[in-house]
Amino acid sequence: MSRYCVIGAGAAGLSALQQLREAGHEVECFEKSDRVGGHWHTDYDSLHLITSRDMTNFEGFPMPAEYPHFPRRDQISAYIESYAAHHGHYDLITFNTEVVSVAPEPAGAGPVGSAGWRVITSRGDEGVFDGVLVANGHLWSAKIPAVPGEFTGTKLHSSEYQNVKDLQGNRVLVVGAGNSGCDLAVDVAQ
Repeated sequence: MSRYCVIGAGAAGLSALQQLREAGHEVECFEKSDRVGGHWHTDYDSLHLITSRDMTNFEGFPMPAEYPHFPRRDQISAYIESYAAHHGHYDLITFNTEVVSVAPEPAGAGPVGSAGWRVITSRGDEGVFDGVLVANGHLWSAKIPAVPGEFTGTKLHSSEYQNVKDLQGNRVLVVGAGNSGCDLAVDVAQ
């Protein structure tokens, strides 16, 4: 039986856990935080799903019918938690454990290649896995562009923004027109 490591217990990590289990593989997951759901627990208060509830769900596990078509952040985090509980994923996840290194394991004498991947976490050496799936999320490291000149006002990356109280009484410039930028522009404009 193949042994796989999944890094991260957000929506993508949980989906990977489920698919690997259904394919008959042994699987372990390491999650840096203390819960499943990733950024759905920590992003700004006004965050909503931007795709329809009925088009955005785990295979075979629809969102509750009473959810609005574009569910709120708290509803999505509850949905993700219910999926993990329903499928027994909590037994496969080691929480509060950061993966600090993934390195190919030498195949020994013979053809060039790898005998798997050695995974080191904040707990220590977790051993060698046949494969590693990285599902650590795209919001774990804020990307802040270098801008010439000096700005003395408050600067917040969208990952630091919680709600309009963070900016109350200030003129606000939102830089970026991605999903978060548009959400925040609408939030602060109200």
